[in-house]
Amino acid sequence: MSRLTRVLDREVQKFHQARLEDDWVYLLLDGAWLKVRRAFGPQRVLLLVAYGLRANGQRQLLAFFRAGCGLYLEPAQ
Repeated sequence: MSRLTRVLDREVQKFHQARLEDDWVYLLLDGAWLKVRRAFGPQRVLLLVAYGLRANGQRQLLAFFRAGCGLYLEPAQ
C-alpha cells in the first residue's frame, strides 16, 4: 500500500467520524456513477452522497460511500 493511499484512507476515516451539526434546512441524497480502473479493467461504481443545505445557502458534503460495499456507518452518539 502506498504512503498516499494510507494518508487518504486516514483522511476519509476522519471525515466519516467527524461530528455533524444539526442546522440543515434540507438534506439532499444523490448518487454518482464513477468509472474506476481495476486490475481486470475499468468498472463503474455507484457513489452515494448526502449533502446538507443551510438557510444561508451553504452546502456541505455530509457523507459518502460506495453502494453495495456492505458498509455500515454507526450513528454518532
